[in-house]
Amino acid sequence: MTTSKPLVGRLESPRPAFVPEMLTHMRLPKAYWEASLDKVLPTDSAHYKAVAEFVHRADEMVRMGVGLLLWGPNDQGKTGCAAVCLKAARQAGHSCLFARAERLRTAELSPRETFDGNITLVQRARRVGCLVIDDLGKEHRGESGFAHRFIEDLVRDRISEKLSTFITTNMNPKKGDLEKAYSKSFEHVVRSVIYPVPVIGHNYREGQAQETAALFRGDE
Repeated sequence: MTTSKPLVGRLESPRPAFVPEMLTHMRLPKAYWEASLDKVLPTDSAHYKAVAEFVHRADEMVRMGVGLLLWGPNDQGKTGCAAVCLKAARQAGHSCLFARAERLRTAELSPRETFDGNITLVQRARRVGCLVIDDLGKEHRGESGFAHRFIEDLVRDRISEKLSTFITTNMNPKKGDLEKAYSKSFEHVVRSVIYPVPVIGHNYREGQAQETAALFRGDE
């Protein structure tokens, strides 16, 4: 598989005001458009501290090619944390992209799908200054091994080019889940510049479910 030459990580207008067109261009799902540091809970958690550190030093971190491996159970806010960091990177002037692992896999199999008419989604993922790969490990993996080879190749290429990468996953690196799903060498490469942080302690979807239920109960 050929590797596209990476783009320069910075754009011309640092610290932009977020508008729908910009967030859409980043492919950030609407559910995370309002993601912000003050919504990351609990504030004494390891993931809050890691996200806050990245947000406060976003330009430096992206230039160094540093990212976070946000892991833990469902509904704890992993994707929200990644969205906060992605928005901070964009405010610092870096090009950004959000993509689920499965979407990247299917996009690689359908190269006619373009990002903006000039490059494919996968080419954008290889070149962009800051990339979020959401739900790593949930992509379809058949007997051919294509999916895990593709993901490994993408992440390795980005790390070698010092391009900042964030990963959200249910896999527990402390239990060797990355090594089991991909390879031992891949786990070592990831941990070199993608800092593993457990995201545990606040069920966001339960709170959303309660708010939705209140709409139908007529709660104030």
